[in-house]
Amino acid sequence: MQSRSDRTRFTPGPPAGGIGPFLLAIFAFSLTVGDALSQLAFFAVYGLGFGVPLFVIGLLGQWRGAQLTGFIVRHERPIQVAMGALLVAVGAWDLASNVPQLLADSPISAIGPFDRFATLNS
Repeated sequence: MQSRSDRTRFTPGPPAGGIGPFLLAIFAFSLTVGDALSQLAFFAVYGLGFGVPLFVIGLLGQWRGAQLTGFIVRHERPIQVAMGALLVAVGAWDLASNVPQLLADSPISAIGPFDRFATLNS
């Protein structure tokens, strides 16, 4: 049987997903920004964009938690359908706007039939 100290011992390791990889990408991108003031502004905008929605959700949850939960439970299926349709629409828009670029940059574009796609956004 393990002792209590063995079960509660912290074992360091790599983070399992979460915000870590995204934050690392933000740090790496900030290295491409020119001066320190621009980097500070970049991180301020990032922090506000990340923190303000969480703050608003917290306020709404505290203020109208029961009503909001009841609304979501009553309208669960239409909300799921609407969010699914939004996800599909964003995916289709992303695919439609990036396929010509991807085909133009790929080795397949040298084959020939895909040349007309590569010139759509030109």
